[in-house]
Amino acid sequence: MPSVDFEEMGRALLEDIKTLDEQLDSYQDPSTIGKRKVTGDLIEQRKGSWGPVAEKIVENLNGIDGDAERFGSFLGLQKALREAFGDAATKFIEATVEAAPKSETVEVSDDVKKAVAADRSEKYMQFKQLRTMLVDTFGKVDADDPAWTMPAVRRANVGKRGKRAINQMNWAIDGTELNPEETTYKDVAIAVGFEKAAQLTEALKAAGINTTKPGEGFDVTVNGKNLVATLKDGEEAQYPDPSGNDTEDDESEEDDS
Repeated sequence: MPSVDFEEMGRALLEDIKTLDEQLDSYQDPSTIGKRKVTGDLIEQRKGSWGPVAEKIVENLNGIDGDAERFGSFLGLQKALREAFGDAATKFIEATVEAAPKSETVEVSDDVKKAVAADRSEKYMQFKQLRTMLVDTFGKVDADDPAWTMPAVRRANVGKRGKRAINQMNWAIDGTELNPEETTYKDVAIAVGFEKAAQLTEALKAAGINTTKPGEGFDVTVNGKNLVATLKDGEEAQYPDPSGNDTEDDESEEDDS
């Protein structure tokens, strides 16, 4: 019986997820798929030119003593390259997409969009589980290897989504109102003693607050602090798709952004 190549499976899943991302992006902005394809083609087709240069830069950076010096140099290189070529590269990609033959726009039904999103979500979870196994169980993959970075979490519901209800609140802590124009949900979490917004979400759930549908607001004690949330004037709470199409750690992505 042939052995299973889990690393190859992982690479195949990543490629599938990339393809599905291009499909989902094109449903919202048809030009996006063109930009992503041009960018990907440029990278792959010119690898013989930039590959040796990149290897030399990596070698030089690894030869620098001290994290501060090494990462400072890395960030400086990023900044210098972005300033020198970023705008020109973006304009080149946009011009290439604009000059390409335009295909006829095809209307895609919500059912098709949801099916693609569900497929992406399933492959995302498969890759997540496989990566955990390769990193933690077998030790075959370095957790910091860029080639094995988790794909970005994305919502699977169709169409443009409004702000989550929990992010449409005015907040007050121990009677002091927070500036609604400058305060994010993560700011609130930090103000009541958490490091991550997802921790505040868990604490609110433990206190019996429905963070998905908080209604007009709530008054609760968290970490010894009185936290009062009220729906902002003129806002209408946006709730998730009742079909359950919010996926892939939906809450934590929103919370810790």
